[in-house]
Amino acid sequence: MQNIILSSSIYEKVKNKPALLDFDGNIMTYEMLWEFTYRMENVIAKNGSEKPLVMIICSNTIACISAYVAFIENGYTVMMLSENTDTVRMESLIISYQPQFIYIPEKHSISKYIQGVSVYDFKDYVLYKTEYCHGLQIHPELALLLSTSGSTGSSKMVRISRENIRCNTEAIIHALSIEETDRAVTSLPCSYTYGLSVINTHLRVGATILVTDYKVADIRFWEFVKKESCTSFSGVAYTYNMLLRLGSPWTKIPTLRKMTQAGEKMPLSVYEEILALAKKNNIRFQVMYGQTEATARICVMPLKYAEIKKGSVGKVIEGGKIRIRGADETGDGKIIYEGRNVAMGYAGNRDDLSNPDEWHNILDTGDYGYIDEDGFLYVSGRNDRYVKYTGNRINLDEMELCIEKLLSVML
Repeated sequence: MQNIILSSSIYEKVKNKPALLDFDGNIMTYEMLWEFTYRMENVIAKNGSEKPLVMIICSNTIACISAYVAFIENGYTVMMLSENTDTVRMESLIISYQPQFIYIPEKHSISKYIQGVSVYDFKDYVLYKTEYCHGLQIHPELALLLSTSGSTGSSKMVRISRENIRCNTEAIIHALSIEETDRAVTSLPCSYTYGLSVINTHLRVGATILVTDYKVADIRFWEFVKKESCTSFSGVAYTYNMLLRLGSPWTKIPTLRKMTQAGEKMPLSVYEEILALAKKNNIRFQVMYGQTEATARICVMPLKYAEIKKGSVGKVIEGGKIRIRGADETGDGKIIYEGRNVAMGYAGNRDDLSNPDEWHNILDTGDYGYIDEDGFLYVSGRNDRYVKYTGNRINLDEMELCIEKLLSVML
C-alpha cells in the first residue's frame, strides 16, 4: 500500500531526524515513527481484522500523533475526536459507529464506559479492542472520519479517502513552499482538519513537528517555540485577534518565517495589522480557505498578492477548480469546488462506511462569493444555517435542539 504521510523516498535522508518533538524534550525520529507503524500493524493483526475502524480520542501529544500516522499508513480507517468532546457524545458515537479499536488517554473519563480489553499501551495512551464484530466491509479507500459540527452532538462525519489526503497534502506543500527545514508547532487541535493538514504536510517532506498541548495564550507555548526554533505557525482568525491583544508574541520568535490563517473569515482590520507585523518581521503570512469536506484547503493566497488582494482568500490550489453557480447582478453566487481532494460524502453511522464515493470530486461549499478578473476568490457568506467560531463550524439548528433539551431538563 502506498504511503500518503510518510515518504519512503526520503527515509534514508531523514531517518535520524526528529519527526515529533515535545515540550518535555521527548523525541520520535522518523526511523522510530516507521518502526512504531510496523509495531501497530502487528498489534492490530493479532487482535482484529485487516481494515478495522479505529477511534482516536485526540490530543496534541507524541502518543496520539504517532498512532494517527501508524493507523493511516497501515490502511485502517481512523475516526478523530477531540479529547474535549463531552462524554455523552462520545458514547453516542461509539454506539453509532461501533469501532473495533479505541485509542484513548489512559485517564480519560470515557475509558470506564468502553466495553473491551486493553491490548497495547504507549506513553499515556491505551489501545482497547472492543466487543464489536462486523461482517460489513469498510470501503477500501476510506481512510479518515472527521466531524463537521464542533461539539454540538451531531453524529455526521466526513468520509475522507486516502487519495483525498494525498492530493491535498501535495497541493498544500506546493502552495506554501513547505520544506524539510521547517519546524511547525501544533497550535491547532489534530482532530481539526486544518491542524491535521499541518501535520500531514510537514511529515510528508521530512520536516519536524513541535508537539504541545499548551494553548497559544499560555506563555509556556511561546517559551517552547522559541527554544525549539519554530519556523511555522498556523491559526484561525480568533487566534490572531487574541494574540494581537496579548502583544503579538510571535514577533519575539526570531526563527519564525511562515504564518497561515484559515477557518472563519478574518476581519480586514485584523488582517492588515497582522500583515504589517509579518512584513516588519520578515514573515510570510498567507490566508487560506477550506472545508473539512475538501480535506482541509481549497484556496491559498499567493504571497506576492497579500496586500493587493485584501479581502480575498486567494487562488484555488493546484489540481482544483472553482466556479460560481447562479451569480446575481453583483457576481455573487454559490461557490462550487472541483478537485480530487473532495471527500467521498458523509456518514451518520457504521453502515455508511461501506458506501462508495458519492460526491465524485465536486463540492457545493455552501458558501456564496465571487471570483475577480484575476482569478481570486472572495467569500461573501454562507447560504445555510452555520456559523464558525474559533475554527469550529456550529450548526444553528443543532444548537437550538441542544438548548431546547437543556431547557426541558431545567423546567
